[in-house]
Amino acid sequence: PETLRSLPSLLAAPSLEDVRVEDDQILELVDGRLVPFSATEPGSLFATARALGFSTEMAGFYLPYCELLRGLVDVCQSLSFYNVSTADDDFSPIDPVLTTLVLWPRQFPFGLLKNPPFAMLQRELVEHATAFARRPMRATPPVFRLVHFSVPHLPFVFDAEGYDPPFDPLQTAPDSAYVRQLRYVDRLVGDLVAHLRSTGAYETTTVVLLSDHGFRFGGKERDPL
Repeated sequence: PETLRSLPSLLAAPSLEDVRVEDDQILELVDGRLVPFSATEPGSLFATARALGFSTEMAGFYLPYCELLRGLVDVCQSLSFYNVSTADDDFSPIDPVLTTLVLWPRQFPFGLLKNPPFAMLQRELVEHATAFARRPMRATPPVFRLVHFSVPHLPFVFDAEGYDPPFDPLQTAPDSAYVRQLRYVDRLVGDLVAHLRSTGAYETTTVVLLSDHGFRFGGKERDPL
């Protein structure tokens, strides 16, 4: 519920009361009525960026961003947290099989087959997001870029040094797997800032880092602050 409300709220700019998915539609609750969600109204995030003269770019997983922002985004990439083919640059007949395994339950024995493709998909999502975040920053027109990363969300397949999936990347207790992936996120952000510095873009760039919740499964990381 937190993610489902926070991402549309970010795109729409005002915080939404409630967001639901029915069939293939994203709906918001307005005055007690469910209406189709729109991310392109005047005053929304990308409409505002456009009005201020920015070139707009969006990449991420979870929502169909390119469809939601149609007409307001110059460069866009939508990825799926479950559909393997969205992160694959070329056609592969194995993608439907891997997607089916990713959709399987995490419980034993299904997890034995689910975990490897889910871990690889997480790595590919992060690689795509990182490459997008490192795209050159033009001075004219200035660039407004939003990148939705899939980490530190599970599966927990990274440590501070990079991709190193454990046997069960979906294990949530103890929280050590989450903490090691959080260290990777810290390094990832540092690498992106270092990249901006090396290209000379850092001094004219504002970097905003957002997260919608802490660790959902208990421990001190559950505190969103």
